[in-house]
Amino acid sequence: MLKKLLLGAAVLGFASPSFAQTNVPAVTAYVATINSNIACRNKVRAKYFELGATNMSNSNDNAQWANINSMKALTWCRDTQAIIVVSGSDNSSINELRDEIVKIF
Repeated sequence: MLKKLLLGAAVLGFASPSFAQTNVPAVTAYVATINSNIACRNKVRAKYFELGATNMSNSNDNAQWANINSMKALTWCRDTQAIIVVSGSDNSSINELRDEIVKIF
């Protein structure tokens, strides 16, 4: 079944190049050093609020995620690291959002 779906997507991409290139997903990531999971979560949530985030995760979760405009941001506060991942359809925008989140660390 998965092979059929992938084959269908490949055929559609070749048959209709303009459709295939619309809203191409993009992902960027960064790892920052943190001192505390709790402080990390609080900083990330404050930044998400500042950026106008919606559909945010529970404040007690170490994985803080949110929708920011048309992008999705995830910051996983674990041990001594904050793993920041941003996805969307525009490389420039996701890189800017990632860099904005990285500034808090």
